[in-house]
Parts: sequence; structure tokens; C-alpha cells
Amino acid sequence: MGIQGEYRAGAGSYLYEDMNKLKEIRARGLTGTCLMIISFVIILYSIVILFSAPIGIFGCVVFLVGLYFFWGTNKKFKIQYKKIFVEKQLRDNFKNVIYDWSTGFSENQVASFGLCDIGNRFRSEDYLRAEYEGINFEQSDVTVQDVRSNGRSTYTVTYFKGRMITFDFPEKFVSSVQIFSEQFKHRGRPFGNMRPQKVEMESVQFNKKFDVLALVPHDAFYLLTPHFMEKIEGLSRKYGSIALHIAGNRVFMGFNEPTHNAFDVDNMIKEISYPEQMEAVKKDIDDIKNIIEILRDVYNSNDYYQVTD
Repeated sequence: MGIQGEYRAGAGSYLYEDMNKLKEIRARGLTGTCLMIISFVIILYSIVILFSAPIGIFGCVVFLVGLYFFWGTNKKFKIQYKKIFVEKQLRDNFKNVIYDWSTGFSENQVASFGLCDIGNRFRSEDYLRAEYEGINFEQSDVTVQDVRSNGRSTYTVTYFKGRMITFDFPEKFVSSVQIFSEQFKHRGRPFGNMRPQKVEMESVQFNKKFDVLALVPHDAFYLLTPHFMEKIEGLSRKYGSIALHIAGNRVFMGFNEPTHNAFDVDNMIKEISYPEQMEAVKKDIDDIKNIIEILRDVYNSNDYYQVTD
């Protein structure tokens, strides 16, 4: 997917045309949705009250017409939305951008991050790989669920729904240390069957809010300075349910956002406002930049992790 045209002074017609196309797709989708809802009402009415086969058949026809209008709308809407609001902002803020909204991390990748447990239902999209001020990172929306049955009913437990981000810090080295906020319940393991030890930090307040697990407890004490713990508490206040895993030269982070998908419109029903959506995408971008700045600040202030010749 590429940007078709530059949104610059003198080229406002591109934006005007693209926004009109987005509105047309949205209108088509809403029309299809309304027709399908109406069809269900007609079919239900014909069965329960009128016992009329012809009216029931008419309801089925209305449903098929609605399905015709709705079919493929969601994909077309996403493509157009990403084109207008996402792609250019990503390239304006980051370097070496690779972005594909239709794919994400693989299930094996997420399992290797050591952030959350892996259930039996997995979905990931909005893959982004880029560089910000010398730090390479990858991000995707991830949903991990476990569908369970007790023989009489089936229910779904959501292990994780939000963003996962990986960061490369090539000049540092840290052994495996995992940090989970108390709200983060379905926790992953660092490396296969290896069992890390729970580490109690000197801060009683921090221990109440977070669990720290490390393969080598000594590393947790060096990593979690008062400065770093303060930053983690700040991230937790902002995102709530968070997990961090520092392993080798990489940092993995996950935070649950049950009602929000990054770089996406929350719903197609609400009329699209250009300023509002630009600001929403900017916020998602700023989240990544702020996290990188926090982690780099922490790493740079800790001499223990400096690579020596």
C-alpha cells in the first residue's frame, strides 16, 4: 500500500477526493448493516406473528441485498483509512518504515516475547517496523484468547488484547528480567520451560504493584534502580495492565487496550472527522516515541549495562 499523491499545499484535491471516497465506503457499509438488521426483523416477524413464508422470503432477499452492500466494505474502509491518516504520519515520524496493516506478529514470535500465555485463538495485525532516534522497533496489535468448554457451554477467556512492541538496544546487555503489573494476569515464560525466580525489590510499594521475575536475581537488582521503577510506575498509571521483558539486547513490552486498536478507527458508525483521526493516530505514534525515550533514558543512566571493550 502506498500513498497516492502528496498532501501538501496546492494538492488539497487529493485529500478531498480521498475523504470523499472514505465517506462513500462508510455510507455503503452502513446501508448494508441497516438492511441486514431490517431483514432480521422481517424474518422474525414473519415466523413468530404472521406465519407467512412469502414475507420470510422477502426478508431473506433484503438480507442478501444488505450483504451485497456490506461485503468487502470493512477491508476497503481500512485500506482507505490507513492511506489517509496513518501511512504518511508514520513516515514523517520514523525512519525505515515498513508497515502492513493486514499482518502482524506470528504466534511463535509472541510466545518468544515472554509477555503473555498463549491460548488457542490468536490474531495480530497492524505490523510496523521502523527506527526512532537510532532505536529499531517492531509493533503489532495482538489478541490472544483461550476458548474453553465445560461440556455444557463454551466461553472465551481473553489473555491479552492490546499492543506488543519490541525494541533493540544493541549497545546493552541484560539477562532475562520480567516485570508484570498486578492487573496483568496471564503471564508468559521467558524461554521455554525455564522457570525464573520471583524477586522482591527493596521498595515495598513497588512490590505491591508489580511482580518481578528473573533467571538471575542479581540482574533484576541492577536493572530496577529507583529511577527505572519510577518510570515503570508511570507507564502503569498510563496504560494499566502492562508487561515488560528485558532479554539479551532486546526489550519486549505489552499493554492491554481492550477497547482500542492502534492506528485504527474505533468504529465505522461514527462520522469521520479529519482533525480527530489525525490526532488519534498522532497519539498512537507518540506512545511509541515516549516509551523509547523512557527506556533509553533508563539504559543510559545505568553503567552496569554499558558494553566495554
